Amino acid sequence: MPRVSADGINRSKLIRDYRKDHKQAKPREIAAALQAQGVAVDAQYVSVVLSNAKRKKKARRAGKAADAPAAEGTVVVRRGRKPGRKPGRKPGRPAGSGLPKIGFAELKLAKQLVDSVGGPAQARAALDSLAQLL
Repeated sequence: MPRVSADGINRSKLIRDYRKDHKQAKPREIAAALQAQGVAVDAQYVSVVLSNAKRKKKARRAGKAADAPAAEGTVVVRRGRKPGRKPGRKPGRPAGSGLPKIGFAELKLAKQLVDSVGGPAQARAALDSLAQLL
């Protein structure tokens, strides 16, 4: 049973009826017209009522489409999350499987190397020379 306000007016039904008669009317226009008739509604409420009506209409259409048999040769496309897929996980390599782990001790040794050869540029040149030897 639809809700009726204390003064006996079903505002949502009035909004839907007005929209049915005036297809291009915006929520502000509908609110202004109903206020002129003496019904206290604002544009935000009109927008909510129309949005809910549109959602219910889409749900009814989807239900009818799901019940109807598919024609031969057509593929039924289902929307939503794929079964068995974990949310938040991307396919590919497992996390942390590429570069070697570098801890605090390794960073401390690298800093000692940079300090002993005179700076980062000299340390890079020394490591490049070492890579050529290996």
